[in-house]
Amino acid sequence: METLDVPRLAILLAFVASGACVPTYFGHSPGEDWVVSVHEGDPFFPTWVDVGVGATVKWTNYGSGPEVVRSGTPTHPTPVFSAWIAPNASFRYTFTRTGTFEFFLKDHPDIQGRVTIR
Repeated sequence: METLDVPRLAILLAFVASGACVPTYFGHSPGEDWVVSVHEGDPFFPTWVDVGVGATVKWTNYGSGPEVVRSGTPTHPTPVFSAWIAPNASFRYTFTRTGTFEFFLKDHPDIQGRVTIR
């Protein structure tokens, strides 16, 4: 069994402690988009974005076909946003009030996510 030397172990522990392994974005940098990746049949990445008022979230479609991202849930869609996103294209939405906003893919209702605005 290979042992890790102290510098490599410190780097590994710092990486894990930073939360880089968790599919969630925390924090807010004014003017910077927070990106949510859309892939055919795969969950959103990240599934949860936690940012401040005024943050812009960008959904980018990396699939080969168009996708429709909608606010709300499949059983309770909301009129906050709805966008048709072509392959290799993006949709941006700037959140102007606090709250939790769920979203899903219209043609894949089991693929859902959430944006929390503080």
